Amino acid sequence: MDKKSISSNIEQVCTYFKKIIISDLNINNTMGQTISWNNYQAGIDKAVCYQREYQKLLDNQQYSILFVDSSFIQLFYKFDDKGDLELARLAYYPHPKKMEESSEDLFDYAENASEPMQNIYLEMIDLLDDDEEIFSNNSHIRFDYDCNVKSHSKAHLQFGGINDFRITTSKIISPFIFLDSISKHFFQDWYEEASQKKTYMAAMNASKKLEFVFDEIDHFYITT
Repeated sequence: MDKKSISSNIEQVCTYFKKIIISDLNINNTMGQTISWNNYQAGIDKAVCYQREYQKLLDNQQYSILFVDSSFIQLFYKFDDKGDLELARLAYYPHPKKMEESSEDLFDYAENASEPMQNIYLEMIDLLDDDEEIFSNNSHIRFDYDCNVKSHSKAHLQFGGINDFRITTSKIISPFIFLDSISKHFFQDWYEEASQKKTYMAAMNASKKLEFVFDEIDHFYITT
């Protein structure tokens, strides 16, 4: 895995996933040994609800790929002067989903809930009665890699802004493989058709060779 191979892999993403991408890829690979998105801003919002986090990133175009359902992906790779991978980030931000429960459902939940939870349910019922929209608690997922980190595993899977919980991984994958995994679950109709094509499967198998594999030790561990 190096900058040239990842840049080439992103070009394949543009070719094979174009039907579920809403616009041109927002990729910037002109910054030395870094592949990122234009107007890159580092950091994670930890003290805001997911809907606000999503909106800020979308409004400021903090994404590499925007999908037709307005979900998006961030791709970030940084290589050192020798061409070795130094930092990486692959993140998926789904579009916020509205809560499907009705006021009647919430009343049923409140009847058997503890007092603090009853108060929360009643507040939600008031919002629904006022025709306010309530969103579910979905959030983003991301793979992070830092070759210099000492306080935790170098590569891990994280959920939202919960920085105290990391699932150790054994590899960093290519952009094509990441999009394959996302589309398999979030764009199922498209994926069922695309994955039947020999050219798509050949590109995916070739992309597996770009995986950056290393040794990590943890009891809670992802190996594939």
